[in-house]
Amino acid sequence: MGSRLEHNPHLKIMKKILSLSYYHLSFHLRTCLLYLSIYPEDYEIHRDDPIWKWIAEDFITHTNPEGSLFEVGCGYFSEMVNSGMIQPCIDFKGVVTRCRLHDMVLGLICSLSSEENFVTILNHTQGYCISSPSNVRRLSIQNISEDDQTKPLASMSKSQVRSITTFPPAINQMFALSSFGVLRVLDLNGCHVAKK
Repeated sequence: MGSRLEHNPHLKIMKKILSLSYYHLSFHLRTCLLYLSIYPEDYEIHRDDPIWKWIAEDFITHTNPEGSLFEVGCGYFSEMVNSGMIQPCIDFKGVVTRCRLHDMVLGLICSLSSEENFVTILNHTQGYCISSPSNVRRLSIQNISEDDQTKPLASMSKSQVRSITTFPPAINQMFALSSFGVLRVLDLNGCHVAKK
């Protein structure tokens, strides 16, 4: 969406509409939606994965003493589906257990995440890089080759990283976990981790 946005008036209008939809969400839903920028384009997100991450990061508050935090998170997820900000994937039983982000929505939340230094995305193929290497809080390592790792990863401060999500193409670029002192979320799902 980036470079095409400057020259295409239809994309500018679409971004404005999506921005209005985003800012119409309650604050807690905006925070949870921004968190979904950790996932790559066209990635099918299992509903429970972000909910457990939201809980670990204290994005979900206990509004009903009789319900669990997970149930509240399921409610957040449903609200985002109902708002049209995420696309539900319905299983053979007719239940929404997964979702996807439309490319335009992902572009918007990645842009907002970068502006607010909410999520740092390392993805060589899409050109995302560290905007503030001294203040990384949530890190998504999506697609980095060994040649690319030295510049952005070497300069990154690890002292404030609370969340790391690594996808299979980039697992070999993972840091030693002992360098992350305040880590709350570690997601290596789908990555083959073997002894070296």
